[in-house]
Amino acid sequence: MTRGDDVRAAAGVPYRLLEVVPALDGGDGDAANMLIRGDNLDALKALLPYYKGAVKCIYIDPPYNTRSAFEHYDDNLEHSQWLAMIYPRLVLLRELLAEDGSIWVSIDDNEGHYLKIVMDEVFGRGNFIVDVAWQKRDGPPNDRTIASIHEHILVWGKSRRPGENRSRAEELFNLMPRSDKANSQYREYPDPEGIDPRGPFRKIDTTANGKGGRSVQSLIYPITNPFTGEEVYPREGTCWRHNCEEMARLQAEKRLFWGAKGDARTPMRKLFLSEAKNGMTTSSVWADLAFNQHASRQIELIFGNKASFETPKPEELLNRILHIASNPGDLVLDSFLGSGTTAAVAHKMGRRWIGIEMGDHAETHCKPRLDKVIAGEQGGVSEAVGWTGGGGYRFYRLGAPVFEADGHIADGIRFATLAAHIWFSETGAPFTGAADTPVLGVHNDVAYALLYNGILGDRSVSGGNVLTAALLARLRQTSGWDGPMTVYGELSKLGAARLAEAGLKDYQRRALDALRTFLDQAAIRDHAAAYAAAGAVGEPGAYGATYRPLAGLPGVPYCCLRLPTGGGKTLLAAYPIGIARDTYLARRYPVVLWLVTSSAIADQTLGALKKIGHPYRQALEAQFGGAVRVLGIDERRQLRPQDMADAATVIVATVQSFRVNNVADRNVYRDDEELEPHFAALAPGIDLARHEDGPRRGKPIASFANLLKLHRPLVIVDEAHNFTSTLSGETFGRLAPAAVVEFTATPVRSNVIVSATAAELKAADMIKLPIHLSQHGSWQAAIAHAVDNRAWLEGIAAKDGGGIRPIALYQAQPAREGAEATVDVVKRHLIEDCRIPEDRIAVATGNQRELDGIDLFDPACIIEHVITVDALKEGWDCSFAYVFCSLASIRSGGAVEQLLGRVLRMPSATRRSSEELNRAYAHVSERNFFEAAEGLKDRLTQMGFDERTALEAIVEQPETFEWSEDQPLFTRPELPLLRVQERPDQSSWTPEIVAATRIADDGAGGVAITFDTAAPDTVLREVAAAVTTETTSPVAAMEAFLVQRASSLSPAEQGEVLTLPRLAIERDGQLEIVFPETLVDVGGWDLRQVDTSLPGFALTDRPDTFEMDVDGDQVVYSRIDAAAELALDDATDWDVAALSRWLDRTTRQRDVAQPIFLEYCRRVVEGVADRIPLAQLVRGNSAMRPAHAASSSCSATSPRC
Repeated sequence: MTRGDDVRAAAGVPYRLLEVVPALDGGDGDAANMLIRGDNLDALKALLPYYKGAVKCIYIDPPYNTRSAFEHYDDNLEHSQWLAMIYPRLVLLRELLAEDGSIWVSIDDNEGHYLKIVMDEVFGRGNFIVDVAWQKRDGPPNDRTIASIHEHILVWGKSRRPGENRSRAEELFNLMPRSDKANSQYREYPDPEGIDPRGPFRKIDTTANGKGGRSVQSLIYPITNPFTGEEVYPREGTCWRHNCEEMARLQAEKRLFWGAKGDARTPMRKLFLSEAKNGMTTSSVWADLAFNQHASRQIELIFGNKASFETPKPEELLNRILHIASNPGDLVLDSFLGSGTTAAVAHKMGRRWIGIEMGDHAETHCKPRLDKVIAGEQGGVSEAVGWTGGGGYRFYRLGAPVFEADGHIADGIRFATLAAHIWFSETGAPFTGAADTPVLGVHNDVAYALLYNGILGDRSVSGGNVLTAALLARLRQTSGWDGPMTVYGELSKLGAARLAEAGLKDYQRRALDALRTFLDQAAIRDHAAAYAAAGAVGEPGAYGATYRPLAGLPGVPYCCLRLPTGGGKTLLAAYPIGIARDTYLARRYPVVLWLVTSSAIADQTLGALKKIGHPYRQALEAQFGGAVRVLGIDERRQLRPQDMADAATVIVATVQSFRVNNVADRNVYRDDEELEPHFAALAPGIDLARHEDGPRRGKPIASFANLLKLHRPLVIVDEAHNFTSTLSGETFGRLAPAAVVEFTATPVRSNVIVSATAAELKAADMIKLPIHLSQHGSWQAAIAHAVDNRAWLEGIAAKDGGGIRPIALYQAQPAREGAEATVDVVKRHLIEDCRIPEDRIAVATGNQRELDGIDLFDPACIIEHVITVDALKEGWDCSFAYVFCSLASIRSGGAVEQLLGRVLRMPSATRRSSEELNRAYAHVSERNFFEAAEGLKDRLTQMGFDERTALEAIVEQPETFEWSEDQPLFTRPELPLLRVQERPDQSSWTPEIVAATRIADDGAGGVAITFDTAAPDTVLREVAAAVTTETTSPVAAMEAFLVQRASSLSPAEQGEVLTLPRLAIERDGQLEIVFPETLVDVGGWDLRQVDTSLPGFALTDRPDTFEMDVDGDQVVYSRIDAAAELALDDATDWDVAALSRWLDRTTRQRDVAQPIFLEYCRRVVEGVADRIPLAQLVRGNSAMRPAHAASSSCSATSPRC
């Protein structure tokens, strides 16, 4: 095998079932321990959906490839085969290892050094911990001149904290128990004051040679002997180990020993036994443990000679490894279980374990040994660890693959098995759900559902494995989830466009409709008129203004979509690509330049757009049938001409990559031989940057910027408010964009076509509102209140049942002169004054990136406090952030909105029953910040609107009217407010109960509960039962309310039906209900007989200009330079079939069957192509579409048309 095959091998291993064999279980079959029979490569892959990142300690003792035939292993592999065998297993083992876990591998000199290189690659060289030399025998063999008596145990961790020089695993390693020899180094030394009452101590030298063997001048100073009063200096050529302040402290605390008579010239530091570590550091040479021959005797005592293994490891060795690397209850894994030593020792030490062994000896060796352990056998380390027996394990065999070779689900696969596989494949996390409902859970604000094996009761379209609009609504209702959802099922009855937008909110769909209108109108009208038409759809409100074209590019459509922070701007930005293709761009597969503000956001966006299954990626693929290629700016050299012809190409870059005064200063403007094929056959005269001198004078520069200019990209600008001074007309002029679409929460001088309000986001459960903002007199007070605020929310969240862990964000002051509350100071204040454990704090700045690689949504994550300066201002989202504490001075209202936006996102976009968890909290200490935020606070907390929305409410407030009769026809009863002393436990509440209640502190030490009076009777009865306490019960009041509500219902609400006659016509002696298509059928109309020549339709083939006649209205249609995209008149990547499908998709008639309409479109294209070249039709498709639509609509509504 080649190395590439080795690397890919792990990914190619099929997922198999783990089938329980109850007859072979040992002891307590419900125990979490697992003994698996089967190939460990398949078994490790089968464990991933359940145990990824969960194993604390892995020990393996693989075959050493010594070319000696062991009875139970093939230990005679060719070298490359051995490496090929071990590599994919290491890859899977790393996936199973916890972030703070470690892997220990026994190996000898035959493959040890090669294994070190392979494991450095898999686990990271920086995570290597140690090479332990274990003495395996008591003397050398006689068959060698120099004989090896040791083996290697190579140890790696999985990850390191940023800035740390050791792995997370090593940070948590346990020390070995202290020995008598170590304690004997501590003695009671008398001095003139007698014996120190703090007990025995070691004497530590207080001097050092200094750096590089030279003394450090600042560490040479006098100290006074307290017994003689003499000033003493360090010995010549040395310096003190500590600075003057530390030595003074040691002297004051009497931690310096001046000799028995008190006249020493150099004092020694006292290190007391009582203050020593509770354990000892372990060396890397282990010569004090049992040998291999001891282990062989242990096995013989258990099994007898018939069951002996060639080279078992002694239990004492595994006892030391597991003591150092794990704690009771941790999970231990051995995928080369052999004689079962690892599982046996782990069992005796109270660890959970998984052991994998192939062949019969999983049953003939491992099982009998473990059964004896459960029975209380006293060999090995049993006495040392106090083992007396107990526990158990389950026995598993590897079953069939979950998927067959053709990708179909194998027969007999249960819902729970497939659910675990899907959850792991999508999230990369093990599945821990109950697998009793289609919606498996929510991860990173995306829900995942599975329709399989009749989980909803049957296999029909309406209730089984086929996704329909009604079933999608049912999934949302039962789960309470209204955000993005990925559904696995047998079939979908929803079209690609419907699926793509199914997860969007109403305001998001309105934004896309406005963009569609703008680009559609911009293709045939003046851009100012298109902007006005789009504004009528998008309702930009106070953001609406006179259309302003881009400087120097008046012919480029330019618009902005304004969505408040938390409104899903980046998700929405994936949709304009397909919209632009269908309305404005003259190419089947567009080129897109996606600009962001920073490298961090570029990486975040790029990762999301590339990840299969991510909502951003799904939105792109739905528009292009999967033909999408996403690259970062650093990957631009990989592009080939054919790549850009057969798929939509999206390039993610920072604006800094293109903004420059001198183009020679940026790589994107430089000649690149890798890009030369794109410029090989260009027609002369195309407007591109060209070489000004040299042998290639006059030829196009093969630069990436020129490549973009050649393809006229659609430019998407995320967080556009940051670009007002950076994206000049000159920069855009170098790229020649076809259109520019901006997204921002705080637009500045942009053509806003849609503005979503904070009220809309709140109604959609996207954001937490209102914001409770508090001003404090000092930064210390602000922090103290923020800490208390978060702890208070944590108590509420613990009973909410939503898995929320509230996080507080602290914006420290930049580290400059005069700054007081800097990052280090804030962290120290949290630890020392607020008593926050350091491992619950993370710093996220440009230099300290402690959040990198941490999933804050992981239930195992313990981070509760995040300190930053401005690194969270853009591109950082964690909906668990509830409390924002600003210790800096911020004067910009826009900056206030962006910073507060970090705590606005609602967890899982789902409203909580506890109202406190539907709000955000801000604490400030600076007058300038408070002045900027005061108005925002008033608007958000009192009205639920942001600043612009409040302005619109003032400007556009409608007139008020006095009604003489304001009583409703049917009076609705009301439920009284319920007050209880303690907040109810909501962890087991159903989504329906959560939706029907509001819970909040009543300000008097109790809790107030209100109810949704529109909820169904059964839900309200469940609510009443759920909030009943020993002293308070709303059951009687609830029943009375339900009776009153039933009597107050209108006839329609009571289910009475008002019957109205339907319109019908008589045909062939029978009455027939009239539908829209009925009249077409009565008229005898058939689309197949309609003239497809589009009489009167014409295109004038002038550069950048088309003329068309639609409904008698002649419009001048300004287009891009055709020569830049289609060098020859008949050169196009479209054909008749592609243009026909495009017309079918964009002008579809509801009353005409799709095959018939597609055939009509084909005839239209072929007919018009007889007199207009296909390339011209493609360039003018925006003109052809309304003419075609008008013709087909007219024909469809009247046979005489």
